[in-house]
Amino acid sequence: VARKGCHAVTFSEDPGALGWPNIFQGHWDPFFAACQDEGTVICLHIGSSSTMLGLKDGAPFDVLITMTPLNSMSAATDLLWSNVLRKFPDLQFALSEGSIGWLPYWLERIDYVYQQHRFWTHQDFGDQLPSQVARDH
Repeated sequence: VARKGCHAVTFSEDPGALGWPNIFQGHWDPFFAACQDEGTVICLHIGSSSTMLGLKDGAPFDVLITMTPLNSMSAATDLLWSNVLRKFPDLQFALSEGSIGWLPYWLERIDYVYQQHRFWTHQDFGDQLPSQVARDH
């Protein structure tokens, strides 16, 4: 497909929500490897898992619209802690239509979580902070 000019593919922000394997067990590694090898960007669009944060009874639809970017934040968090970004250092992702206002908070938070909890969660980013790894992707 890449030889025919494909530079990006769409992938679910949460394949597990669709009944497919999630990204944590390596099932998608051949796909990720192929995308990395071909320089194909993986696009994760909000709602691509057919799930969104639910509305409480009586809440206006604006609540759902306001919370939609959290799907992108959740997808980015899954990718970061799943080891996908470390296993495929040249793989590129695009978080489509998820806004970016949450990004500064998220970058600060992932570093805090790593620095405070890595010894018992056994995460290892080597000599980098999670925010540095995230920025590379």
